[in-house]
Amino acid sequence: MYNKYGDVIGYTSLIFDITNEINLNDESSILQAQIKKAQEELLEKNNLLVQQSKLSIMTETLKRLSHEWRQPLNLISLQAQKLEIDYTLNEELDPKETISSLEKIKDEASNLSKTIEDFQHFLRKEAKEELVNPKEIIDNAVNIALKDKNNFITVKIEYDKDFSFYTLKNEIILVLVNVIENAKEQLIKEEIEKGSISIIQYHNEDKIIFEIKDNARGIDENILHKIFEPYFSTKEKKHGVGLGLYTSKLIINIQLQGVITAFNNSKGATIKISIPKKKEIKMIIIPARLNSSRFENKILADILGLPMVIRTAKQVESLDDVIIATDSKKVVELAKEYGFKAVMTSSEHQSGTDRINEASIF
Repeated sequence: MYNKYGDVIGYTSLIFDITNEINLNDESSILQAQIKKAQEELLEKNNLLVQQSKLSIMTETLKRLSHEWRQPLNLISLQAQKLEIDYTLNEELDPKETISSLEKIKDEASNLSKTIEDFQHFLRKEAKEELVNPKEIIDNAVNIALKDKNNFITVKIEYDKDFSFYTLKNEIILVLVNVIENAKEQLIKEEIEKGSISIIQYHNEDKIIFEIKDNARGIDENILHKIFEPYFSTKEKKHGVGLGLYTSKLIINIQLQGVITAFNNSKGATIKISIPKKKEIKMIIIPARLNSSRFENKILADILGLPMVIRTAKQVESLDDVIIATDSKKVVELAKEYGFKAVMTSSEHQSGTDRINEASIF
């Protein structure tokens, strides 16, 4: 308050009690921290459960392997012993019989090797999701599974055009190969004159679906619920030990968090694979050369209180991933200080594009 001469003669004050607001903000911060901690713990427990499931499944599978592999291993041993005895007794050997024995050994060894390869895919931890399109996935699977197909099998393919999705590429191809091979063998077993395999892919809001249909008269309803069990097979023993569909179920359930089911259609069987649709990963790589010939240390120039490279990164930090590609350890340390990823790239690059290309392989 002032008098007519401009002198201060008093004060007027307004006092607000903001204790509740402060307490609410503190409680909100504490609650957010607790939620974040709970989410991290839940994710850790979920990963632990997945690993425990894998160990449990593999323990049971190894027990079955030790039992089921005895037959093919005994056959290999018997064929080898036969050849050894024939040579030891100096009997006149029939080349056809020798070749036949060697082929039997080779076939059994190949079956056992395929089983190991399938489980290596299942146990692999380094797999990364990548952007693929349905045509690429299906064409790869068909070329592998039907490379020696008989002329009586017609293949029909339908898929979403102009559609891509993120998935474990090799894993989904392996599953499709197993399912298609199973359909092919069933057509041969049933002696279908005009065999047909249809591979249909479509998607909805949150799932990607593959359906593989054949006209091999379907699966006996009494055993339909067993086809994904380990070592269950309707094939003759010489064709393998029945791990293809079992391995496929493991990959779909555990690695792809999806579902695989089987049911009969009017002409044969249908295997339906459903996997969750992953969101697109939006990432940006920012080229940041420290030793610029035109403006040395330009990327460290102060822009409204922040180094230019950090200011640039902050403008796009709403994306899923922001990476700074640089030729300077100083910039790497600076990026870490502000919570951004950074990778060292060659100082010989002449353009930002070259630097981005190198950083993209990390």
